[in-house]
Amino acid sequence: MRFCQFKEMGVPLKYADLMFSIPKDQIRWITIEEYQVDFAGVISELDDWLEARCNSAELAKQYDELGGQTAEVKAMRSAIGEKFKVRERCRIALKNKMREDAWRTYRGL
Repeated sequence: MRFCQFKEMGVPLKYADLMFSIPKDQIRWITIEEYQVDFAGVISELDDWLEARCNSAELAKQYDELGGQTAEVKAMRSAIGEKFKVRERCRIALKNKMREDAWRTYRGL
């Protein structure tokens, strides 16, 4: 595997260095800390796509623009909060669909 393939997949290049520096008959497991820093959560490229698909940036902007705590502002914040819940369900549904599609492709279904 070439270094550019690691970069295309969003894998930090330090893992390519590690991979090629360890003898083929040995295994070096990554630590929990390394996993959390480098791999936990959603990769940034996918996160950007999910944000665009689920209208996240616009919701965050609307929420931040509401400063005071009048009854009207509270109602608006509540409404935007509900939209955030819808956005999160959208992100979950898209990730589930991608996972199912990948599994079907892998299994040849």
